[in-house]
Amino acid sequence: MNWDNTEKRQFKRGEVLCKIYIFFPEEKVLSSYVENISDGGVKVFLEERVADSEKVRLEIYLEDDPIICNAHVVWVNEQKDNENHLFYGVGFEFDNPQEIL
Repeated sequence: MNWDNTEKRQFKRGEVLCKIYIFFPEEKVLSSYVENISDGGVKVFLEERVADSEKVRLEIYLEDDPIICNAHVVWVNEQKDNENHLFYGVGFEFDNPQEIL
């Protein structure tokens, strides 16, 4: 596979550190911090693996009042930290980004 180092993202991403709550259909809730965010989605790190294409509701606390939206998992990357602890980088795509703005 030949990688040409060309940026293919549709939206520019901004690095922020803010709290996020992820609500799953089976009433499971995970919390984490946003790694980066764009008009189209958000990247977070989780200690638990989530399924590709899983639909969720997000509450993102950029300020006091959260941004609440529906999203779905578009990718999951398994990673390890310096102490060999397993975690997951997860990309969520907003289902209706025009409703958020």
